Amino acid sequence: AAENEVVDLCREKGLPSVVFTGFYSDELRERLTSSRTVIDYIVKDNPASLAMLRQSVTRIWRNRVTKALAVDDSATARRYLVDLLQLYQFQTLEAANGKQALDMLHDHPDIRLVITDYRMPVMDGLDMIKQIRASPPKDRLAVIGIATGGGSSLSAQFIKGGANDFITKPFLREEFFCRINQNMEILDLFESIRDSANRDYL
Repeated sequence: AAENEVVDLCREKGLPSVVFTGFYSDELRERLTSSRTVIDYIVKDNPASLAMLRQSVTRIWRNRVTKALAVDDSATARRYLVDLLQLYQFQTLEAANGKQALDMLHDHPDIRLVITDYRMPVMDGLDMIKQIRASPPKDRLAVIGIATGGGSSLSAQFIKGGANDFITKPFLREEFFCRINQNMEILDLFESIRDSANRDYL
């Protein structure tokens, strides 16, 4: 598909896609990341690109049985987060504030990823994270804070409060997915270490 026709075909069929291409340009990147169904793109520019492709597909496959919680008081912003998470094949849940999110975590202890806004009524994102970290450790639940503005000071507050990561709005969809990938890979690594420590190697 020399002119990326397969990307258009997948978009028409609503198929989530990972693009593996030997050609890269800013124009192509913009086109791919603006497509609703393109999850990721990988450039075939070195032998490691095959390993990156395998890792990307494996991550997407694992996400199909992974629960993620989007927390934001704005219905529009929350819907956008949910759309992104569903594109990346997560099982998604929603909450409009920190209190609702804590209730959701209580009802669904198998949630592995929380994306939370900062400014919310009833309970803000920072207070929610502090309460979350009173029980589930960082090696079982990844929490990513998001906020408009606030700068490095707010980012530091989130990290010190127990967040695994922080993203400033507005963010690129590509950055969003990269951060999620990185945090989920860390959780998988912890799980592998726990399994190795508790299981006889034979």
